[in-house]
Amino acid sequence: MDMIQMEDIVVGTPEKAMDEEEKLLPKHSATGGKYLVQWENLGFTAPKTSQEILDEVSGIARPGEVLAIMGPSGAGKTTLLDLISGKVKYTSGTLLVNGRPRQKGLKYISAYVEQSDFLISSLTVLETIEYAARLKLPSSISRAQIRERVNDVIQVFGLSKCQMTKVGNVVFQGISCGEKRRTSIACELVTDPQIIFLDEVRDSSPECSYLLLAYVRSGF
Repeated sequence: MDMIQMEDIVVGTPEKAMDEEEKLLPKHSATGGKYLVQWENLGFTAPKTSQEILDEVSGIARPGEVLAIMGPSGAGKTTLLDLISGKVKYTSGTLLVNGRPRQKGLKYISAYVEQSDFLISSLTVLETIEYAARLKLPSSISRAQIRERVNDVIQVFGLSKCQMTKVGNVVFQGISCGEKRRTSIACELVTDPQIIFLDEVRDSSPECSYLLLAYVRSGF
């Protein structure tokens, strides 16, 4: 069987789907073209056990703001993040984006970095990020533009020296744990999202946290 090369894969998010983003933002938004996320009295009950996980949780994330959800282990931080991002449907309460009920288009303007790193061990850092970009970016974006975005995030997150190194696993050595975490974040930020959700960012290295905050403060 012939091995499929990265250059043979032509993928991307359809332009029609990307138009969903426009439904989230009024033309004359008071937020100046940014996205304000607000949740009121959110609640969640586990469907299988009927156990109440969250009850009447409220908050707001303003444009240009870095908001941290803090609490002890088992307090429901990841569950709340899943509800706000739309990964999980809340059982009660209201979730608004720029004053409107959250719609499906939110996923096209946001990125979610999982708590664990799910990377393909046989791919290099460069291939991993480029593959993610081709999967997530609209099909109208050229390969040259994709490569430019990939190179930008590689530079920003200090992955230049290891970009040609395979991710690796327990069998063969690859990049370090810190580099894996930065690669996971780069895979999400390569789409230049307006909203970023990060789970357990405190587990990242101080260098990774610094680079991420610098990236956010630069206005993406």
